[in-house]
Amino acid sequence: MTIGQQHPRRPVSLPAVLLLACAMLSGCATLAQSIETPDVTIAGLRLMEAGFSRQVYELDLNVGNPNPIPLPVRGLAYRIQLAGEEFAAGETVSAFTVPANGEAGFSVSITTDLLRSLSGVQRMIEQRDQVLTYQIGGELQVNLPFVKALPFSKTGEIDLANAYRY
Repeated sequence: MTIGQQHPRRPVSLPAVLLLACAMLSGCATLAQSIETPDVTIAGLRLMEAGFSRQVYELDLNVGNPNPIPLPVRGLAYRIQLAGEEFAAGETVSAFTVPANGEAGFSVSITTDLLRSLSGVQRMIEQRDQVLTYQIGGELQVNLPFVKALPFSKTGEIDLANAYRY
């Protein structure tokens, strides 16, 4: 073949293209089915601002990834109960990556109102010598093809003497 000549094109068979497409799609579907639920826990709680009409907390969360691949998280929807009472609910769009078989932490700012500040939970938090039970649930939105939001739910305890920091 001399310079300037083109290689003859081979026709691509339709069955070969369809077989390749099916293999790729089944691989992605298998990935979506094999993703295990991450473990989301409360790691700390800090009162950042206290006023008559509102209180602002910073809540430290930890995400454990039991999967052999990293989880690129693009957001989190959550609902938190402390001592059986509704404490906070919301969404965050903070992006972070949880390493394969690893953990990553991040913080969420939570604002409570006057009514919530009158609750027993608020008084327990202010005393800082309590162990509170918590329940956290929600969904992690991940940036992986064909993977829907990953639901999570966890019940645990938070020791306010160790977790409450300014």
